[in-house]
Amino acid sequence: MVAAHFGRTFVTTVVALVATVATQSPSAAAGSPVATAKERVIVDTLGVDPSTTFSLLGSGGQTVTINQFVGPRFTLDRRTRITEIGAFLNDCLQAMQAESCRATRPFTVQIHPEKNGAPDPNIVLATLVLSHNNDPSVVTYESVRPHIPPLPAGTYYALFAPQRTEDVGQLLGSANNGAYTAGLAELGYIITPAQVSVGVVPAAVRILGVPLGKHC
Repeated sequence: MVAAHFGRTFVTTVVALVATVATQSPSAAAGSPVATAKERVIVDTLGVDPSTTFSLLGSGGQTVTINQFVGPRFTLDRRTRITEIGAFLNDCLQAMQAESCRATRPFTVQIHPEKNGAPDPNIVLATLVLSHNNDPSVVTYESVRPHIPPLPAGTYYALFAPQRTEDVGQLLGSANNGAYTAGLAELGYIITPAQVSVGVVPAAVRILGVPLGKHC
């Protein structure tokens, strides 16, 4: 799977049937099934209820490693309090080696501002720890309900990243051998600290927020 990007091809994965300014831990409310009355959907490409689970077998998506952070671009038209960031994620790439993945740690999500049409790798506005199903054989919706200061109007990226070098996983794009395909998402990538990229590919992500200021 290859999408438009700036100067470098990013990594995708397919599992075949045969084969920081702020830091926060996940809250108890992570992964709410629907937005509340005051919340606004900022990004939602899930296409299914967040309680859905998928087998790792027959799934594919964007690789998440210590050398490739990836996640959705989002734009705020006014000052906004982000209330949820989540995605269908899995921290194991090989279904046949799922048992060896049980020692992995939850993924994090970093909020970066946009610079020159891509994530700014030099500025991290927040680092948040996502929920974790601790079952590498399935792909589930992992999320966090942030408790961070509101973000001003602007464009940002929520990039998923592992906590350790040895942890590798994927941001889900398809499952059930293609029977499920996420909606198209504008994604940003940080590939090593100095290189950035962007693309539009299927990716199951959701961001919710509560607008606080006037429309810009």
